Amino acid sequence: MVQGTKKLHGETIEAMRAAYPKRLLDVTVPFASEIEKMGVHRAPVASFAPAGSAAAKAYGALCEALSKRV
Repeated sequence: MVQGTKKLHGETIEAMRAAYPKRLLDVTVPFASEIEKMGVHRAPVASFAPAGSAAAKAYGALCEALSKRV
């Protein structure tokens, strides 16, 4: 998870993408309460969070990016 307001998170992602350009995806999962609630609900975020939420969109984008790589 990435917290957009944290400078360290941004710097770390930038450095990792520069060091490993072919290994990291361009998708980030936001630091959000919906993501943390997946453990409580024991379900994917899209099953209980609004479809338009940043968390649901991020996991959709992650799934799409992974599918293209495989």
